[in-house]
Amino acid sequence: VGSLASLVGIGAITLGIIEGPLKGWTDPLVLGGLIIGVVGIIAFVAWELHTDKPLLDVRLFKLAGFSTGSISIFLQFVAAFGFFFTASQFLAFVFDYSPLLIGLGLLPIGVTIPLASGLAPKLITAYGRGPVGGAGLAILAAGAAMFSFVGVDSSYWQFAIAVLVFGFGFGLAAPPATEAIVEALPSNKQGVASAINDVTRELGGALGIAVVGSFLTAGYRSSVESSDALPAPLVEPISDSAGAGLAIAGETAAGGDRQLAGSIIDTVRSGIADGFGQAMLVAAAVAGVGAIYVAIRTPRNATPLVEELVADG
Repeated sequence: VGSLASLVGIGAITLGIIEGPLKGWTDPLVLGGLIIGVVGIIAFVAWELHTDKPLLDVRLFKLAGFSTGSISIFLQFVAAFGFFFTASQFLAFVFDYSPLLIGLGLLPIGVTIPLASGLAPKLITAYGRGPVGGAGLAILAAGAAMFSFVGVDSSYWQFAIAVLVFGFGFGLAAPPATEAIVEALPSNKQGVASAINDVTRELGGALGIAVVGSFLTAGYRSSVESSDALPAPLVEPISDSAGAGLAIAGETAAGGDRQLAGSIIDTVRSGIADGFGQAMLVAAAVAGVGAIYVAIRTPRNATPLVEELVADG
């Protein structure tokens, strides 16, 4: 029952978020998905509190370390997977990178993540999990915000610098969050700690793609629809997706109108750049709010209620 309720809740909310920018937030499918999703999550929590053998003992979230660590990881992966999903489209449609070059373009994040992760334990010892975790999310937010300044005329190196900052924040925020979850529970509950550590990553990744990706779509559509460079009949099909826009540009060029084809390509590139900047500002806002919460709420030690909450039976 718990698995089914969580599936309905998360799946319906994700559906509503993805379809919102395309169909409109008042569309019955979108509203129905969001409402059903909320009901599903409430049903999951209610069932888990009711059953003797819960899939997840939701009372554990009363533990400050457990809850703040989980929320931190969730928000990190909302921002990270939202970034990977939207940045790959930016590199493909704006910089015209091949799949191989897209991978190489994102590679700098692999430099600063391990660097920051290696520094985190010493910083935690000196300053505590809360300040370090909050600083990591704040740096991640700053890196995300930097992407909003990358446009069609930017060089790759401007993009790469933002990737390095984003990766450093991600690498710094992860260790204290994981440590907070693990240390909040006794040894006989480490399986739960490990599972939550994974589930929050998966859930954050799924919703990050949905939420941040929806803002990319909304920003792209808004940019295309406000463009003066397109004939009115072409605005709607081109605003459906960047891929559709480039396909129309190819057909237009093949028909001999290269000037219009060039205008379509420029509009698509500008639309994706605008949508990417908007999407990453949303990711920055998510991480920024998380930074404040984590810095204030993360305890240095496990809460005294832990034994009471996780006792067998």
